[in-house]
Amino acid sequence: MIRALHLPPGVRRRLKSPLGKLLDNSTPEEDLKELLSGRVVYSVGDKVSLRLLRLSLCPQVAIFDWKTKREPSPHALELKERLVEAGYTFLRCKNPPGGITEDAFGRVLEAIERGRRGKRVALEVEGEEDLLALLFIRYGGEGSIVVYGQPDEGIVVVEVDSVTVKNIEALLRQMEADRNEN
Repeated sequence: MIRALHLPPGVRRRLKSPLGKLLDNSTPEEDLKELLSGRVVYSVGDKVSLRLLRLSLCPQVAIFDWKTKREPSPHALELKERLVEAGYTFLRCKNPPGGITEDAFGRVLEAIERGRRGKRVALEVEGEEDLLALLFIRYGGEGSIVVYGQPDEGIVVVEVDSVTVKNIEALLRQMEADRNEN
């Protein structure tokens, strides 16, 4: 089980690059629909989750913090309304910028498990949700897709396979090692 983790500088630099395929903002909606339809999808971020919901692509788990670039999201009300209309169950957790808390780790695992049982889950994060994408990649299951935003560039689509899982496990171990050294 993961304990509270902190993002060390080396991992921070690594995460500035997309972990999957970057789709710029001009990517046709039809291409996105084709890529994600019929797949287990986890969306990380307010804008990404809302974009998928607008396309009637309901992620199994949508995670958000009601912010965009650390500012209050101008689309928070629409996001909430769409999640409610689509029948999402809401969970909450706390997670600081640059870290992963035990609370967030547990809630992500709970959300994934509920999703596997056919429930749609909306995970509201008090703090910041960005690093929780790592947990969805690690624990979401091979064949699933994790979608998150790349600021000012577009969205990143991570198709989870054994290679991506191993890469994320290595990043999480670096975060764990950094925690143990402090």
